[in-house]
Amino acid sequence: MSNPSTALFHRAMRLLLARDMPGFIALFADDGVMEFPFAPAGQPNRIVHYRDYWNPQAAQDLLGGGLVRS
Repeated sequence: MSNPSTALFHRAMRLLLARDMPGFIALFADDGVMEFPFAPAGQPNRIVHYRDYWNPQAAQDLLGGGLVRS
């Protein structure tokens, strides 16, 4: 029998590799946190309520328009 944490990790990796972001985000708790210790200057290194980050309006507000690049 596999470890539930290991199974969850493998499921998350499969979803990411398949570029299934809605499926990946669905794995997070509503108050999930994602940390990026090597984020570029001017970009967030910690995102609280990770699910909100994938809401386009919330992402624009968080990044100050940083998602839109011309």
